[in-house]
This record gives sequence, structure tokens and C-alpha cells, in this order.
Amino acid sequence: MQMKFRIQSGEVPKLTALLKTLLSKEEEIEVTVKPTQEPKAREKESKQEYWDKIDRAINNLEQGENVVSFTEEELEEYSNKLTGK
Repeated sequence: MQMKFRIQSGEVPKLTALLKTLLSKEEEIEVTVKPTQEPKAREKESKQEYWDKIDRAINNLEQGENVVSFTEEELEEYSNKLTGK
């Protein structure tokens, strides 16, 4: 079983109780904790800022800037590496 939760830091005690209930039969679990975003990224952007970001992304794709590309074989190889196959 795999679960992903996105919570506010003040909700950690509630999450702990929930995990104890959900995972009571598991002998061992792994927990990874990380902030979801940088503080600035949490600020609400205006409609114009949103569309500017979309336009920049489209331009980057059209010009081949800030783009990562790979073949199907490279994707398969990388996927196998991540899954331990």
C-alpha cells in the first residue's frame, strides 16, 4: 500500500494518529517529509502572471530551451533503474 498526504504542519498529530490506525498491521513503514513549495510559490499569482508563465513555457518548448528529451528506451532504462528491475 502506498499513500501520499499533503497537510499543513499543524496537522501532523492528526496524521500520526491516522497512520497508526491505517498501518497497524505493517511491521515497518518509510516516511519522507518535505516542504511542498518554496514560500514565494505559495503566493497567489494574478491571471496575467499565470498566462505569462504559460506563454514562457510554450516559447521554451518551441525554442527547445529548458526542455529535457529522451527516447523510449532511455525512459524504460531509467524507469527500471528507479524500480530496481
